[in-house]
Amino acid sequence: MDFKGKRRSMTEKIQASCVRIISGSAHRRCFAGNLNLCGSAGCPRRGSSVPAVFSEGPGSPFSLRAGSIWPPPTAWRFLMTQTTTLSLAPASPAPSLTGVLNLCFARQFPLTLPEPFEGTLPEGCTELIAALGGNLMLDSQENRAVLPAGSAALLSVPCAYTLCADGAEASAAVVRLAGGLAAQLLAPGNPCEIYPQGAAAVREAVNALAVMERENGAVDAFTASAQCYTLLMKLCRMREAGAPGRYSLLVEAAVGIIDEEFAYLDGLDALADRLEVSKPHLIRTFTHEVGISPGKYITRARIEYAKLLLSEPEMPVSFAAEAAGFAGANYFAKVFRRETGLSPSEFQQTVPSARRRSRGMRDEDRLYMP
Repeated sequence: MDFKGKRRSMTEKIQASCVRIISGSAHRRCFAGNLNLCGSAGCPRRGSSVPAVFSEGPGSPFSLRAGSIWPPPTAWRFLMTQTTTLSLAPASPAPSLTGVLNLCFARQFPLTLPEPFEGTLPEGCTELIAALGGNLMLDSQENRAVLPAGSAALLSVPCAYTLCADGAEASAAVVRLAGGLAAQLLAPGNPCEIYPQGAAAVREAVNALAVMERENGAVDAFTASAQCYTLLMKLCRMREAGAPGRYSLLVEAAVGIIDEEFAYLDGLDALADRLEVSKPHLIRTFTHEVGISPGKYITRARIEYAKLLLSEPEMPVSFAAEAAGFAGANYFAKVFRRETGLSPSEFQQTVPSARRRSRGMRDEDRLYMP
C-alpha cells in the first residue's frame, strides 16, 4: 500500500478545507491550513510573508496550494489573529424545539467608525451581543450601554438597536436564539442583561459552529441547539457565581491573545514580553483573577480545539496535535488523556455513529435520522 500517497491525500484534503469570508457584497474563499502562496514569480521560501487576503477565481493574482510546512505560515497565522466576517445558520429549524431553543444565526464581524451595525430583535427571540475586541456602544429603544471588551449583553425584549465601535475599531459577535429558554434562564424580567466576561463563551460557540460547518457543511439544528445550550449554561454559571465586573486590562489582554493565538504561542515568556510585564507577575495576576494559571488556560484552549478537530472520524491524531499547537503526537496524547481521561483515539470512537452515517447524506435527510 502507498502509505505516503494516502497520507499526502489526507493532508491535502484537510489543508485545503476553507472558511467562507463575506466581505461586503463580495465572497472570497480564505484557505486555512498548511499552505504555500504562489504568485506570478513562483512560490516564496518557507515562512515568508503573504498578503492578508487571498482571492479565488478568475483574475486573481494569487493561487494557493497545499504544502508540507508546519507550524502554519503567515497565511494561517493571519487568519487566526484577525476578526473575519462569519455568518452561520443551521440547515433547517427543528420543529420539536420550537418555543424552546433554536439557533437562528450566528455572526462575527469587525466594526469601524463611523459605520454602525443595525439589528432588529423580533418577538419570541433573544440575542447575545459580544464585544470580542475593543469596546462597543449598544443603543436600543430600551437601553444605552457601553460593552467593554470581553463582555456580552443579552437582549430579550423586541427592539431595534444600533451597535458601533466605541473607539476607532472593534469586533463583535451576534447570536440570535428563538424560543423562551434563554430569556428564562438568563434574563427573567430584564430587557438587557450584561455579562462582563461573557464574550469568551460566545466566541467559543461561534468558532465551534464555524469549524463544524467548514468540515461537514451546514450544521443540523439539533447540534446547533446543543452548542447554544452549552453557551447558555456557561453564562448561567457566571451569573450564579457572581463573576466580578471585569478582568484587569492586563488579564483581558492576555486572555484575548491566548484565545486568538493559542495554536502557536511560543510560551509564557513570549506572552509576558508582548504584554511588557514579568513572567511571575503575569502568572500571579492571571491566576488570581481567572482561577487557573495562564499555562493551564493555554492547554485547555488547545485541548478544546483538538477535540473539535477529532470529532471528525477521519482526522489524523498527529494533524490535530500540530494544528492545536502541541509539539508532538506523543506529548499531545499524554496531555489529552490527563485532561479528558481518554486517549485521542478513544475520544474519536465516542463520536456518535449517527454523525458518521450522516456524512454524504442530504441535509433534509439528516432531520429524520434516529
